[in-house]
Amino acid sequence: MDTKKLTDGLNKLGIPDDEITSISHKMESYIHEIILFNSAYNLTNTSDEQELVVRHVLDSLSPYQIIKKICTNLSTKQDKVCIADIGSGGGFPGIPLASVFPQYKFILVERMSKRCAFLENCVAILDLKNVEVVNKEAEKVAKSTADTLKSTSPKRKGK
Repeated sequence: MDTKKLTDGLNKLGIPDDEITSISHKMESYIHEIILFNSAYNLTNTSDEQELVVRHVLDSLSPYQIIKKICTNLSTKQDKVCIADIGSGGGFPGIPLASVFPQYKFILVERMSKRCAFLENCVAILDLKNVEVVNKEAEKVAKSTADTLKSTSPKRKGK
């Protein structure tokens, strides 16, 4: 895998230089898992490495500076910041964000058990101790679960 696009992207997003190598290795492993399991679990619409880097990993990290600012402000008011990724699917943006923000707790909420198994596998492989995978429908997750939420638009039936 050509990691230049990934490391350049991480640098442009403002990820600290001393963290780029570690995060890059984690994202390479994550992309490998996506490609390996994509056909069985229908995780993304692509298995192309470079497209996964740009359209999934770097896009997931594009709000890095905003999230950093919001969570820094929240952490001055409370002990622990918690972010939920509702409808996590293949783990975007939750897993990339959890990789760059190990100081915050992430909850990946996914209703499909096979995708939860994939997410739990990735969490273990990437050694993300700040991530919890929850196998529930979004409507059944308590509003008090997290300080901030991320959700992708649900796909409409017939579209």
